[in-house]
Amino acid sequence: MRRVRKAKENELDNTYGTYWQGDLHGVTYGQLLELYGTPQFNEASGDDKVQFEWVFYVGDEVVTLYDWKTYDRNYSMYELDEWHVGGKSLSAADEFIEYTNKVIRG
Repeated sequence: MRRVRKAKENELDNTYGTYWQGDLHGVTYGQLLELYGTPQFNEASGDDKVQFEWVFYVGDEVVTLYDWKTYDRNYSMYELDEWHVGGKSLSAADEFIEYTNKVIRG
């Protein structure tokens, strides 16, 4: 498995062109916050479709983790347990999902 790391501030523009690749199930915002820290995008998107978004790299491929169309920060923080995983590569997204599940579930 390739190394997973949180993107640096100067790498956030690399999310353009990413799109939904899969889902991370059974994981809460609190678990993600504990594991990955504060999302890089911590305010609602302009269209309010995304409240929180983290950006990562799996090897040299960008992967995003975000809530989708909850339209409610409190819902995403306290009830949501299905997160979208985006990217430009299905293999990188799958590796990210596998890695996150392994770390959270042991």
